[in-house]
Amino acid sequence: MLCAMTKKSEALIAIDLVRFGCAALVMTYHLMSTHWQGASIGAASLLAGIKPLPSWVVAGMRFNWIGVQLFFVISGMVIARSALAAPGGEFMRRRILRLVPAAFICATISAAALIISGADMPNLFARWLASVTLLPFGGWIDPSYWTLGIELIFYLAVACFFSLNRNGGTDRFAAIFVFACAAFWMLVLAQDPHAPAFDEHGLFYTLLPHGAFFALGMLLTSAARSGWTARKLALFGGALCLAAVQIARHARWLELRDHVPMAPAVPLTIFLVGMAVLASTRTLQPRLERIIAPSTARTIGVATYPLYLIHYQVGAALTAAFVALGIATGVAVALTIASVLGLTACIATCLEPPVRSILRGAFQRFGDLPVRFRTATVSSRGR
Repeated sequence: MLCAMTKKSEALIAIDLVRFGCAALVMTYHLMSTHWQGASIGAASLLAGIKPLPSWVVAGMRFNWIGVQLFFVISGMVIARSALAAPGGEFMRRRILRLVPAAFICATISAAALIISGADMPNLFARWLASVTLLPFGGWIDPSYWTLGIELIFYLAVACFFSLNRNGGTDRFAAIFVFACAAFWMLVLAQDPHAPAFDEHGLFYTLLPHGAFFALGMLLTSAARSGWTARKLALFGGALCLAAVQIARHARWLELRDHVPMAPAVPLTIFLVGMAVLASTRTLQPRLERIIAPSTARTIGVATYPLYLIHYQVGAALTAAFVALGIATGVAVALTIASVLGLTACIATCLEPPVRSILRGAFQRFGDLPVRFRTATVSSRGR
């Protein structure tokens, strides 16, 4: 979800800024809304009894889950490019190197925060292990990890497709997603078009509920590379409609679950604004370069992934600690956000690189084993 868009010389500032904006949306959704209305296990025990944020703040942040859908669009943009540039095995190795170090670091820090704060978190070790190994089927230390399983399955699908169809192109893969998702949503709506409580969760890892978002990203990358055609525009329009269906139904599902108004027009508007920026990345590049250096934007983009993974449980522990010091809840949340951002910068710049180097070295050692085995076999035969 969260990998580098291009080579350094080709980095697009708007992509990094939108990526960070998505993480900020999700962070504020959790720290300023769901923490005070239906927090998940761990955070709920830490925040119990604390005076909540004002209801208008909680209500104002309740639409920020839309950052996840925009994340999926960005993944579609960057993964299509990466898959074309590397064979299937190398592509997956790069994705693992991108995802695993931060997952390990953030899950470990979250576990430590839960232990130190005395949070009620059963099966903590099992949850930590599920998180650091990116297991896709639940039981994580932090609810934010649910998207990583979807990302990994998307990566596998991309790797398989481009390994078998090196000249297949991103358009064809996007078309498969669009038609599969169209069939899926037609079946769902045919069952009961007004049933808002349809549980997508059991089908997340088929990619069908969210496939349209990945398709949108792939089509944006294809258009940036070779321009728009009538076929691409038709696929893009279809994917955009399917994305709107998912957003509207998810808004309705949350409305019923949380018993709060959740007008789909708000997240749809945020989503369309984000899409407009993503579609204009190359046009915006010269203007943005006058405001922010590409290297700075790249650093911000790299920090997005750990920010997404670290904020939930650590944020709850920090908020509870600040309130215990006699700080008002609103100020405590503001201090928590500042602290999480600082911790994220430390993870991205100081902790991730050495862990990634260790993992890269392990890949190289294991990758050399078949070569060493063949060399030893040939040598023994020669003797």
